[in-house]
Amino acid sequence: MALANFFEKITLGISQILKGYNPSQMEAALNSQRIGIFFDENGANSKEGRSTLDLVIRLVARLFPVIQIECSHSNQLVDDLKLLAKSINPVIEITESERPTVCIVVGKTAYSRSTDVFYLGSDNWIIGFSNSIPVGSSDSINPLGAGAAACIGMANLFRYTFKEQLSYGTLDQDFSLSLLDYSLPASKNNLRLEKVNLGESVVVGLGAVGNSFIWAISQMPLISGNLIIIDPEKVSISNLQRYVLAKQSDIGINKTDLCSVALKESRLSIQSEGASWGEFINKRKEWDIQTLVTCVDNIKDRIMMQGALPKKIFNAWTQPENLGVSRHIDFVEKPCLCCLYFPTVKKTSRSQEVADNLNLSNQEKIIRDYLANNKPVDEGLLHIIATANKVSVDYFLQYIGKSLDVFYSEVVCGGVLLKFNNSLSQQAGESIAVPSAFESAFAGILLAAELIKDKLNFPVTDFSVTTQFNLLRPLTKYLNIPETKRSFCICSDSIFLQQYKTKWAE
Repeated sequence: MALANFFEKITLGISQILKGYNPSQMEAALNSQRIGIFFDENGANSKEGRSTLDLVIRLVARLFPVIQIECSHSNQLVDDLKLLAKSINPVIEITESERPTVCIVVGKTAYSRSTDVFYLGSDNWIIGFSNSIPVGSSDSINPLGAGAAACIGMANLFRYTFKEQLSYGTLDQDFSLSLLDYSLPASKNNLRLEKVNLGESVVVGLGAVGNSFIWAISQMPLISGNLIIIDPEKVSISNLQRYVLAKQSDIGINKTDLCSVALKESRLSIQSEGASWGEFINKRKEWDIQTLVTCVDNIKDRIMMQGALPKKIFNAWTQPENLGVSRHIDFVEKPCLCCLYFPTVKKTSRSQEVADNLNLSNQEKIIRDYLANNKPVDEGLLHIIATANKVSVDYFLQYIGKSLDVFYSEVVCGGVLLKFNNSLSQQAGESIAVPSAFESAFAGILLAAELIKDKLNFPVTDFSVTTQFNLLRPLTKYLNIPETKRSFCICSDSIFLQQYKTKWAE
């Protein structure tokens, strides 16, 4: 079978989008497609074209089991892209002569072997997409429009494959969109990207969004500065579903090491911290963080980070129905990061959430005990979980001695339980958020764009605090979302305000 060995995690994510669609139906839909990737001399020889192709392969190979890579002239790049696809999914089928059911084209040449074609291109900050004519790629050293175009192409492949199950899954029409000012169609304002100094920038969270952020930064040859990357975890097999940097050979290594290797050709000075945010800030002592980039997936950590009062924060997220970025460059006058995550409804406790998703809703006290006291998973707990889910305990014995958080992350969030229990996603509701790889990748690229614009002193003061997209639907013009300061938030508290003003008095 050509489906990847992390397919269970993929089905967990897709099942949240396509309600009532079981893994066997998903498998059949994916196996019915032969995805073509075609490029010409422009796509192969332009820097932006190569960036688009690189990310297209990193996204397509994670989901589709059958692909075909073609070039209009002999090029070593075809073989390199095939090797990249195999490094992600070793059993992927790469055909040579079959007619693709749908094709992604990068370059200036029209493609006639498939009825359905998505043409991708870029020009610096500008994404180009068409389903009718070639777009072409520029030769700038700016990978942001190029990477974002790859995500748009993948989003359309997803909607094309599951169009019968998506309520609003129609395809995008021809468009150009600028990541510089989010104009649609793209404005002529196309700031040239040359040397960029990040100063000291702290990046917290190297998961799916963080991976894409690092991918974008790694594609910029003239970027410099000191980048501190923070994440305490290792790469697991379930991460391969949407970590664009991760390959099969990376399973088991630290996420900080994965990202450091991706940046080894850059001019950046990299400081790796295999720690949580709390551990890092306690070790650092001085909380003088000029620029904080948050790629975490939980509210608690975001609130803790804002509480440290960095001068500027750039934040990205993925959630059901949208993804986006927020920019917090003025704690005194503008909404802070906490304002976006101000609680408005009663939230289920962590222990109840874990219990619910393990089918142990009535045994929350047991789960609470393990979490509160950091008790390692033992055979007794595993028997309880196995019995509740009607599976053999043998599947779980490898987790004896590990923390319940690790077990939950790999077995529930990793999609393992879904393999035995197709109703898991219905019971779990929205508590297990598993966005598709193209959604996380797009969020990471948006985050990189916001950081780079700030370092180039591009004026964003007139922008709304947040910009968001829904890649499960065609692109709309309503991208910038206004936010307001919360009256009970820390950014409205006189003590926090005075501390911020004193800290950044310059």
